[in-house]
Parts: sequence; C-alpha cells; structure tokens
Amino acid sequence: MKFKKILQGVLASYMISSSVFCVFAPSNTFPPYDPNVRLPKCPNMRIHLGATAEYGQSNSARDYTGDKHNVLNIYDKYQDAATMFKNPSDSIKEAVALEYNNMYAAFGGQLITAPISFEGEYRELDLTLFGKYTLKNFIDGDLDLSVHLPVRWRKIENIQFKDLSKIVLPMVPYYYQQNYTKNFDVFNAKMKELGNIDFSECDKSGIGDLVVMLEWLRSFKQNKEALKNVDMFLRIGLSCPTAETKDIDKVFSMSLGNDGAWGMPIGFGLGLDFSNKIRAGGDVEFFILFDETKERRLKTDPDQTEFLLLNKGRATLDSGLTWKFNIFLQAYRFYKGLSLKLDYEYIKHDDDTLYEKTDTFDRTVINTANSLKEWNTHNLIFQVNFDFFMWQSVLTRPQLSLFYKYPITGKNIINMDTFGGQLGFNF
Repeated sequence: MKFKKILQGVLASYMISSSVFCVFAPSNTFPPYDPNVRLPKCPNMRIHLGATAEYGQSNSARDYTGDKHNVLNIYDKYQDAATMFKNPSDSIKEAVALEYNNMYAAFGGQLITAPISFEGEYRELDLTLFGKYTLKNFIDGDLDLSVHLPVRWRKIENIQFKDLSKIVLPMVPYYYQQNYTKNFDVFNAKMKELGNIDFSECDKSGIGDLVVMLEWLRSFKQNKEALKNVDMFLRIGLSCPTAETKDIDKVFSMSLGNDGAWGMPIGFGLGLDFSNKIRAGGDVEFFILFDETKERRLKTDPDQTEFLLLNKGRATLDSGLTWKFNIFLQAYRFYKGLSLKLDYEYIKHDDDTLYEKTDTFDRTVINTANSLKEWNTHNLIFQVNFDFFMWQSVLTRPQLSLFYKYPITGKNIINMDTFGGQLGFNF
C-alpha cells in the first residue's frame, strides 16, 4: 500500500491516466488499447483508423479461491436473508428492526441463517473505435498519439431464484415463505421495501471510458545471423470517466467503464525479429486507478452476503494495482500479408480497500467483502492477421484480424471464451 501511494504521487506529475475495465464483477475482455490485439504497424504511413469488436458470454465465473460457480455466485455461494438485518444504520433502523422482529418471531427465536441463491447468465459486447497519428523525426523513433472510444453492451439475464432454506433448516416458517421466498417477484418487492434493492435483470449499453495513449517506439537493426531487429516501446495514457456508473440500488447494475474513476496505464515491452519471418516478444503493463469517493453498499457484519446489503454510506475505494504480463510468438507475413500469432496473458489485480467516511461503519467489517479481494486471469490468445501493405499505389492500405481468447484459469473473475476482430485503414 505504501509503495502504491508513493508511485501514484510520482506519476501524477505526468497529468495523464488510464483504466481497468470492470462491471458488477471483473471480466477477462480486452481494454480498448490492449497490445495483444494491436494490428502490425504499416511502414511509412502516419494515420491509422479502425475498430475492434469482442464478444463473450458465460454462465460461470471463478470465485476468490479459483473454484468455478455460476456467474451470480462469484462472491458468495448463497445469499443470507437472516444476516442482512444485523447492525442497521440509523437511516433504516426503524424499518429493519420491525421486520427483524417479525422474522425472529417466525423462526422461533432461532434466526441464524436463511439461504437463497441466484443463477443467471452474463453477456458482453465491446466495439472500440480508434485513431492514431504517428509523429516521425520528432525524437529518435516514432511517437504515436492515439484515441480509443469503446461502445459497450452488458447484460445479465435468465435470472433464477431458489430458496435453499428447505435444505438446511428442519422447518421453514410460513411467514418467511409468504413474504420472502414465495416467488422472485415477492422477494424483489420485499427487498425494495427494506433497503431499496432491486434484483431485476440488467441490460445496459453506451459509451465506455475514453482513453488517450502516447507511445514511443524505436527499432534497432541487428547484423546477426538469427536476430535481425529489436523493437523497444514505452507507453503511458489517460482514461477519462465518460462511461455511466453503477447504480448501487440495482444489484446487477454495472458500470461501462471504471465506475467514475480516473486511471493510468504505463507499459513497456520488447519485440524481436528473427530470420524466417519469426517474431517474439513480451509486454509489461501497470494499471493505476485513482481513489474514488462515493455512496456505496457497505457491510455492517462480517457474515453478511454482498447482494443483501441494506445499508449505504460514503466510502473511498483505494483500488489495488493491476499487473499485466504477456509474451507472444508470431509468424509475421509468412505468406504475402498473412500473419499468425499466439499470446499468453496474465493479469493480477491486488486487493482493494474501502475507507469509510462516517462513524456508522467499521473499516474492518466493510473490508470483509469478497469482491475486494485479489483477482487474476490467465489467457491464451490466438490471432490471424492479413494486411495489404503490398498495395503501394493506393491511398489506403487496409488490415484485417480475427482472434479467439481461451481462458485457462483465474480467481474472482468472469473468465469467458471470447472472440472478435479488427479492421484498420492506414493513410
């Protein structure tokens, strides 16, 4: 934590930032500027315009231990309607106390647990429009300035509601069945009454966070039998919170960006060109999201589950640092403009921390949420690219690529098989 604070202070002097894209839970889709799907650079061309599309869907996710569950059970195996009554804040204490007394009496003074579960399916589609301009001879090497605007669609659908209390309790009170678990609509109405919580399906689309990137690239020719060229690059960027934020009164609501936070990616890497049209290399990137203070759903007891949080309060989210590493092997333009590429990608996001802004909440308790724990993902990316760089006599030289991402494993993340492609034009 101390190291991250120092690093943030140093980097703030650059006055630029970027982002990690998360929804109601993080997913393994690409950020809009990801180098893994970057099209090969076209020689002697300054302007690059294009679009990237990626689609994925899943009914499963990895929890914080790496075990696979339904996507709506990513943070808790079940939701507990008994623990949600514990330690209510002053703003809802009267209404919650009355309902707690009704439940306590119905359960015969043994209101210990009342488990319910939700299952559903998650779908995601991203379309990113991008443009890049290359400054040549400004410094040694090329200086690229690029802008990326994602347009996103997210949906959580086919939600199924199940009362698990019949499995763990010897007898389920009639009051509980009639007022909570009779059906989904009854449960949803009760949650709106108690804490203004809505469990309806979520279907959201709109623009994501606008990203501006500055990248320096320099090539070093090599007079060796096997190694022909070395590319070195550095990049830094700014992500502007232009996307719609999460609605905390809707359980399955999601942000289309970084939920209102500014951020910064810093990356560097190396590319090696070998004989026989073989390329290899690696990339390291650090994502920094800056602190964001807003009203949030917060725990008032460690045993509470994350979908059934009746209490709200202002808190600052200190996001953990995100580390991204990838290596690649490519057969570059081995047949006319055809290239094949294989990437391995590892992303790790450190624990997040909440800092309460009122005396109502306990810092230790609010930070027991599993959604604040570290998440990571391992992926293989298969890509085929075709370019028309040989068209010397035309105004533009187009490029086309297709990719498939295979999720190997992960923790605390929606790890999906995704596929997509890119179309680019060079001028």
